[in-house]
Amino acid sequence: MKSFNLTILLLIFVLMIFVFSSKGFSQERLVIGAYEFPPYASEEFKDNGFLCKLISESFAMEGIQVDYKFQPAKRTLSRLEHGKLDGVIGNYQASEFENKFYTSDSLVIDTISFFYLISSEFEWNTFDDLKEITVGGTLGYDYGQPFYQAEASNVFQVDRAPGNLQNFGKLLKMRIHAFPMSTLPGYVLLYKNFKAEDISRITNHSKPVHSTHLYLLLSKTNKKNQRLIEIFNRSLKQLREQGKYDQYFDETLEFFRETYVNK
Repeated sequence: MKSFNLTILLLIFVLMIFVFSSKGFSQERLVIGAYEFPPYASEEFKDNGFLCKLISESFAMEGIQVDYKFQPAKRTLSRLEHGKLDGVIGNYQASEFENKFYTSDSLVIDTISFFYLISSEFEWNTFDDLKEITVGGTLGYDYGQPFYQAEASNVFQVDRAPGNLQNFGKLLKMRIHAFPMSTLPGYVLLYKNFKAEDISRITNHSKPVHSTHLYLLLSKTNKKNQRLIEIFNRSLKQLREQGKYDQYFDETLEFFRETYVNK
């Protein structure tokens, strides 16, 4: 009798292991596309940067795991449209993609400002103030409609470079007077690539050129994503209320300071 009971207990134990293991193997997973935009998203940053940490933790609250695929922005969108990704992190306005994507609540507001040499005493209030100077720009970057309208109206001229790194180089050589870039990513780029004496010559203007929201977008080709974006927004709200949002942001900045600023 005792042997029979022991056999039953062992059988129940094995079945429980199988059930829990099956749940683990069937955990829902998402593959999200991202491009290098530190400190918001980066393979070089802890937890892949602030936004990836935020998204991962929001979904983890509902038992959903997130994997990230880093590649250039255009390739990310192409892979998403072909069903190779579940979603993407981006600064796309909801109205532009409402037929293709379920759009999350705002993850963060990214502010673009003018970087300039401290010695130049650069000042601006309206785009008319830029008439007499050479403004840098980066190919393919969005600086907001007012910037482009002023440029198209020949209020000022823009000297564009292939990348932001080249623009910082041109700024240090005084080939341009100022150029716009996302403020936090701008400082990450500086500290990753330039010497302390060069960085000390550069600052950013307090007046924004443009501000935009960054979102999580999930493809509408998979109808389950409507449920998932609702789940995500609910969890994101909870993280904000719990103070986790600010905690993750502070941890990302601390990683940046320890890795690049205080190296």
